[in-house]
Amino acid sequence: MKHTLLLMVLLCPFIAVRSQINRNGLPIVTNYTPAMMSAAEQNWAVLQDDRGVIYLGNNDDGVIEYDGKTWHKISLPNNSSVKSLARDRRGTIYVGAIGEFGYLEPDDLGRMTYRSLIGKLDSSQQGFAQHVWRTFCLGDSVFFSAAEKLFIYDHDSVHVLSLPAASNFSFGINGRVFIGNYVKGLLELKGDSVVPVRGGDFFIHKNIFVLLPWVDDQLLVGTGSGGLYSFHPLTGEVGKNIIDPAVNELFKSGTLYHGVPLAGGWYAFTTLYNGAIILDENLRAVNHLTGENGLQDHTIISAYTCEDNTLASPLWLAMNEGLTRVDYHIPVRKFDELSGLKGFVMDIIRFRGVLYVATFNGVYAIREGSLPVPVLFGEDPINEAWSFARWTNPGTGKEHLLVGSLGGIYDITDEKRVIWFDRQVRGRVDENAIIPAFHLHVDPDFPEYLLVGDNGGLNIIKYQDGLWWYHKVQGIMNEVRSISFDPDGSVWAGTYVNGIYHYSFQDGDTTLVHYTTDDGLPMMKENEIFSYGDGWRLATREGIYRFNREKDVFEPDTSFPEPMHNGRYGVFRVKADRENNYWVFLYQVTAEERIHKVMKISPSEDDQGWDVDSVSLARFDRWVDAIYPDRDSLVWFGRSDGLFSFDEKLARKFHPERQYYAQPFHTLIRRVRVNQDSVVFYGSNFRVSETGERIVGPEQNEEFKYVFPFSFRNLDIEWVAPFFEEFEKIEYSYRLLGSQQSEWSAWSRVTGFPFYNLAPGHYTFEVKARNIYGNESEVASFAFVIQPPWYQTVVAFLGYIVLAVLVVTLIVRLNARRLVREKIRLEGIVAERTAEVVKQKEEITDSIHYASRIQQALLPSVRILAEHFPEHFIYFLPRDIVSGDFYWISQKDEKIVVVAADCTGHGVPGAFMSMLGISFLNEIVNIFHVLEPDSILNQLRELVMSSLKQTGKENETKDGMDVAVLVFDKGKQTVKYAGAYNPLYMVRPLSGSEKNKNAAQVKGFEKNNGDLKNDRYILKQIRAEKMPIGISAKEQKPFTCHTLTYQPGYSFYIFSDGYVDQFGGPEGKKFLSRNLKQLLLDIQEEGMDEQYRVIDRTFHEWKGPLDQVDDIIMIGIRV
Repeated sequence: MKHTLLLMVLLCPFIAVRSQINRNGLPIVTNYTPAMMSAAEQNWAVLQDDRGVIYLGNNDDGVIEYDGKTWHKISLPNNSSVKSLARDRRGTIYVGAIGEFGYLEPDDLGRMTYRSLIGKLDSSQQGFAQHVWRTFCLGDSVFFSAAEKLFIYDHDSVHVLSLPAASNFSFGINGRVFIGNYVKGLLELKGDSVVPVRGGDFFIHKNIFVLLPWVDDQLLVGTGSGGLYSFHPLTGEVGKNIIDPAVNELFKSGTLYHGVPLAGGWYAFTTLYNGAIILDENLRAVNHLTGENGLQDHTIISAYTCEDNTLASPLWLAMNEGLTRVDYHIPVRKFDELSGLKGFVMDIIRFRGVLYVATFNGVYAIREGSLPVPVLFGEDPINEAWSFARWTNPGTGKEHLLVGSLGGIYDITDEKRVIWFDRQVRGRVDENAIIPAFHLHVDPDFPEYLLVGDNGGLNIIKYQDGLWWYHKVQGIMNEVRSISFDPDGSVWAGTYVNGIYHYSFQDGDTTLVHYTTDDGLPMMKENEIFSYGDGWRLATREGIYRFNREKDVFEPDTSFPEPMHNGRYGVFRVKADRENNYWVFLYQVTAEERIHKVMKISPSEDDQGWDVDSVSLARFDRWVDAIYPDRDSLVWFGRSDGLFSFDEKLARKFHPERQYYAQPFHTLIRRVRVNQDSVVFYGSNFRVSETGERIVGPEQNEEFKYVFPFSFRNLDIEWVAPFFEEFEKIEYSYRLLGSQQSEWSAWSRVTGFPFYNLAPGHYTFEVKARNIYGNESEVASFAFVIQPPWYQTVVAFLGYIVLAVLVVTLIVRLNARRLVREKIRLEGIVAERTAEVVKQKEEITDSIHYASRIQQALLPSVRILAEHFPEHFIYFLPRDIVSGDFYWISQKDEKIVVVAADCTGHGVPGAFMSMLGISFLNEIVNIFHVLEPDSILNQLRELVMSSLKQTGKENETKDGMDVAVLVFDKGKQTVKYAGAYNPLYMVRPLSGSEKNKNAAQVKGFEKNNGDLKNDRYILKQIRAEKMPIGISAKEQKPFTCHTLTYQPGYSFYIFSDGYVDQFGGPEGKKFLSRNLKQLLLDIQEEGMDEQYRVIDRTFHEWKGPLDQVDDIIMIGIRV
């Protein structure tokens, strides 16, 4: 039957487990559903090979192979249900099924296949139909255990032993073979005989399902009906009460069925009806996993973890429904909705031994050994809870726990008698109104004050003569999210969107100071005040800032590690623990991705800096709203998906090189296809053993180097790294040695790449992976040879030589006579055709010259510039007779519009576009009176796209133009600029005080923006939009208008890219924009006519004998 289990048992009621089970939450669980596997629901066994690949014994679909990306089915000859799997020390995987057993090995193409061992049995034994319930390896022997048969394979033959009636499972422990027998108890295999074990009769009628090594040569014996015992096989001593009775009751009622040793001396046991239970090295229950708190099912048939128990690795569970991975080995646990905790977690605190959690759905209390329980006000939850505060009554000394929510402030010191704190506060206009609270703050140095941040500002509630008195701070109208007392008794308040406030109220005088970006804040939004030493610091979107009291400004706090103050990361939460370590949540938002990380920073041993740890906390890669360092090296993190704990004590159970974040792993090349069709490699490298068996390994065997004919020179290579934690975030880098792609590629998440049209030669493809902890895998390689085509072989070349000699001889003799005749005829033809070509060239050249006159006629008169800006020049140098660059000038309403444009292409095509641009500009400015440069560009883009019918579809024209527009208003002494790829350079003289300053001290100077300065002038670059006038792949955003004021002596330059893109100089390189900037600065003392001559002379000297690469337009105006 499809879902039959070994024994028919009665499902007993669930019995709650006391003590510390799930005390810090549940391990992170990942479920792999049958739908994901495309296989039957039930799995009987799970195992991982040396490469990291997972194998499942499935009920209907044989063995299922999983590498993290792909599920692959390996069929058995009789299509029976696979009941057991084992791996020997060479890495070979053995399979036990119904009436079948064998092993897996790769075929010639590296595809894992099943090899049956039934053929090695005598014909009288081959028809057996028993279930091979257990498979295990001892030394060089493999044991396949059926109910009353034991098949022993020694890599040559199969030896069959008959077992006593009522035998069930066999086990290989410490080099010995034990057998569980229902009517005889625990037995042992000695030679070919099965003998009783001293004291083993205790287990008569107890159904031994689990046998594991324990301390001091003892064994742990798991039975279906009696739970867990300890047993010493030498003395026969049985330990009956070795675990918590409540846990043992779970084993008994749920039928204890399987178990595995874990790292650190821990154990995992699975049951058929009560899920899985993890015990620590003292056999105390640590976690209980069921279908109600994260698993797909209560029924777990088998478990597996890395057989090297010194390594911390995941626990795999073969389920009645699919497969589950339990990351017990990382020190992260969680409470979420399955645990009863609902809503975004906003704050955390431990009060009188109870952990309290504030969420949008209410306040929850978590006691030792219990799940989260909501704290109620009457019968209602305290919704949208944001913040806790611990307050000690100065009169009574009694400690209170307050919680702030949007429904008011509550005193939850006594959960059975929750008090609405708002009603105790005097001095309000409406004393029955709620006090919505985003943040509560109590300072031990000022215990009489409760500071409350709400959605409308800051409230100060003072405890005096047994009463609370209310004071609303006037002048703060924004949401206050963080508060801190200053040592002098004043108050700092951080708002969500409006900067920082400083409120002083000593001696009856009150002052309120508002700090903004003008006072050093990087942004007005999300500035979080946090406690630091005996003072405070500010977490901002550009790192941690401190307040400089002498300068009365905020500035980056460079005493913190660089990621926290260099502006690359935002800091949202910072909390200190009792050892003065700081737990920090950082974030970075870019156009490509959002990066979230948690760091622990600790003072270095010499107190001269910080030790930073983010690797061990890499699993915290989502937004964190709350951090709470708890007792016993425990830290809690609140997120939108639950409450998470990080247990440093658990993390320290292993040596650093054995830690969960330092585990070695492999990258595997999983498939190689040629010509997008034939698969030549299915992902399993192997070597051949001395007995002829193929042993799987991660590395390619030198003996199996692939040689492909020239027709197979197109290869698609796929790879994967079977490291399953945050598998989707693994990044890869690859290269193909022997090709032009011999450098490592940038890290990315692609898992395949095509290499097409490879030349003949020897190649080695290499790929490596990097996991979320930053660890790199071993490099996987695939070596192959592309043979030359037949016409490039040695034999072919010899033939070519012989044939060439014969052909040349014949051709010479024949052509000697033919050429004489042809010479006379061809001379006549050449003369005739030459005359035709010369005539056609003259006609075409005349047409182009006429088009040039038309284009020149369309260009506007420079009279307007001469009238208003006598100091100007227009440097217009077409590459060909007609130009794709143009300039345009107009005056409207006391404003002068100047345009420099560069159309797609040059010569005749560019000239057509330029005529189109001139026509559109006349229409936009002179007819429709559009005088804002950004609007001119927006309308020009619409007209170009409409005229050229550009919609963004494939195969349509992408023509357009790059444009810079200046609009001068001489009355206001302003110039407005907007640009599509073409920037504006503004050059102004330095003032007397500025000449003695370095560049960084000159107002408005931005080196990173491309600005440049000498001892008399500063060149300011105003960047253009990275969008053309025309269709583009980028979103069609509106253009930006930049408004600049000017004074006499300012110079403005707009230009196309033809000047800076010109090749020349001693090395034949481009002129580049930085040389143009320096040239313009150097000639500022000259008039515009002389500047024209210098610019022209410099261009031709730079170009030298090389051809001009593009049209050039440059306009200079001095006001």
